[in-house]
Amino acid sequence: MNRFTQMKSSDTFKRMPWKNGLGETLEIERFDDAKGLAFRISQAAVVEDGEFSDFSGLHRTLILISGAGMTLTHSDSEQHELVRLLDMAKFSGGEVTQAKLHHGAIEDLNIMVREDDFLAEVSALLPLSEHHWQASENTTYVGIYTVSQCTFRCLMTNAEQTLEAGVMLKLDSSENFDLSWLTGQAVLIKVLANAPS
Repeated sequence: MNRFTQMKSSDTFKRMPWKNGLGETLEIERFDDAKGLAFRISQAAVVEDGEFSDFSGLHRTLILISGAGMTLTHSDSEQHELVRLLDMAKFSGGEVTQAKLHHGAIEDLNIMVREDDFLAEVSALLPLSEHHWQASENTTYVGIYTVSQCTFRCLMTNAEQTLEAGVMLKLDSSENFDLSWLTGQAVLIKVLANAPS
């Protein structure tokens, strides 16, 4: 089975204020390089309607992980409706984005990558689904964030593992893996470096 190189729980996440001062973020993973922020994975509660912080130069993937949902309206006129658990929105962090809550506060998982250099591939892990990953040289990060208590099986070894909600499991990005998701909901996050042009 692939090696689990790191496991973090919510009590170890770094608490940080939002750039716009309207809330706070739990920073789960962060990687900086010579150019600055390369990618970041975080969790946040949105408790009121309002404008998102400006993250120009970063691409965002936002996933609903609790609550009744919200509508995101962007300055390019695109809209995203996040209603069901694990609904997802992908957009440029430089867009002026307004959030309208549907029925009270929500929580989201937010993956940001530097637009020029990285790509985020984000997938929902749902019961009875199978996921296969082929390692490649441009893989920077692979991780699984558990939204609820989860059980999964490694198809190569038939070994099962159970994780509590709110855990980030970092996988060895140099190895292939084949997972059968048995119970619970989670998010599979892959960060890939763009090939030089």
